Amino acid sequence: MEKKKRIGIASFNCSHGLVHQRLHLPLRHLRHEFEFVTFDVKDIRHSDAFYLDALVLSQPWNDAYLHVIERFRTHYRIPVIIDVDDLVNELPSDHPDYLSFRTNRLNQIIQSSSHVVYSTDYLKYRLGHLNKNHTVISNSISADVYKGYEPRAKPYKNAFTVGWTGGQSHRGDQYYTFLDDLRRFLREKPDAKAYFHILCPEVLLKEFGTQIIYEPEPCEFLDYPAVSATYPFDVCLVGLTDCNFNHAKSDLKLLEMAPNHIPIIASPRSDFIRHKDRNVMLYADNFRDGYKSWYDQLCWAYDNQQELKAIGKRASEYVLTERLSTSAANEWREVLNKCVT
Repeated sequence: MEKKKRIGIASFNCSHGLVHQRLHLPLRHLRHEFEFVTFDVKDIRHSDAFYLDALVLSQPWNDAYLHVIERFRTHYRIPVIIDVDDLVNELPSDHPDYLSFRTNRLNQIIQSSSHVVYSTDYLKYRLGHLNKNHTVISNSISADVYKGYEPRAKPYKNAFTVGWTGGQSHRGDQYYTFLDDLRRFLREKPDAKAYFHILCPEVLLKEFGTQIIYEPEPCEFLDYPAVSATYPFDVCLVGLTDCNFNHAKSDLKLLEMAPNHIPIIASPRSDFIRHKDRNVMLYADNFRDGYKSWYDQLCWAYDNQQELKAIGKRASEYVLTERLSTSAANEWREVLNKCVT
């Protein structure tokens, strides 16, 4: 019986949601073909190279990753695959990691690697010239992770609830895309509510009081399917400013909302706009011709709630049939086999 190829998976935080989403969930479908070993980047030793056939690095961006790549490839001739995901050097100035990414370290890492995996076609277009050995593997979800989490009975029975959820890197997107339109919408629709998870603009809390529900507690990735099932969202806003950082973003928010039939209104950025013909989401942009404003799109959603639910259902059917981690696993199999042979 042929011995399984041994693949190392390394990151700065092995329990980080990104590693589960991009690597552990799809790669578990390949356990009968490969043996996988998990490392923290800072703990990788020279001796580990003698027991690995390839190394996969998750979202590498600093000198520690570059040193690991050079050590494995130069000294031990072990192929190193990097999963860039949606990482870019061109962070907006209000991003919390802006100063850390002002170097071209990511470019050096891409050039030094055996194979590069991106999550979006936009990134392949922007960075593909740095290393011709590259593959796009879109984000995916595992259907069984969402099983058993029935949506909670809506606590605001007569309220149309607009949701938003996201981290520090998208704080600026709130202010420069939908915030003014949402304020206008809430003023005109006193029976509507806005629910913010993780971050909430202070101006809304002061102005609208009980119309704003604010949940500041973040959640671990493994808890997210259960948490998202409790969102009382009628629609989720995904506002993204028109910059390279946001064009590189994947459609992860669609994947997160769709299993619970929550429709989204998104800015027409690269990885979202590719779904336009599928009619699985709405789009809004205050500055781009051909799109409704955020205010107009919110009003349409409020006035057409049955049609809105139909969009959420179509999104769920699409995600749970075409965007599963089994498909990503097949793409990872091709990358791994190419590198270890």
